[in-house]
Amino acid sequence: MKILKKKEINRNFWGKAYDEYLYSGISGLLMQINHRIINNYSKKKTFKIVMEFGGAGKPHWNWMDRDKLKNIDQYIIIDEKFYLSKIKVPKFLPSKKVIKIDYRQFDKINK
Repeated sequence: MKILKKKEINRNFWGKAYDEYLYSGISGLLMQINHRIINNYSKKKTFKIVMEFGGAGKPHWNWMDRDKLKNIDQYIIIDEKFYLSKIKVPKFLPSKKVIKIDYRQFDKINK
């Protein structure tokens, strides 16, 4: 039986590299469609809490209706600490509403 080893995350997968990988070709087209759907949905619904898993590379607040985001109570982002540290909260979303959670904290809860 082969033992799988945990691979290190490529820290260069940020900014331009992230955009080139996710927002080009067919996957880029699908991502654009996904963001339009998020934007249209956020215009129609009111949210109290938004929770995003693995979105620190490009948080979805970039594609959501800004007026609706101003009225939320919390915007929770769960990702790796490295990516969370790079997030800049936009001015239209007060930083007190944004909660950053390192996904490794969940490992401690389950043990």
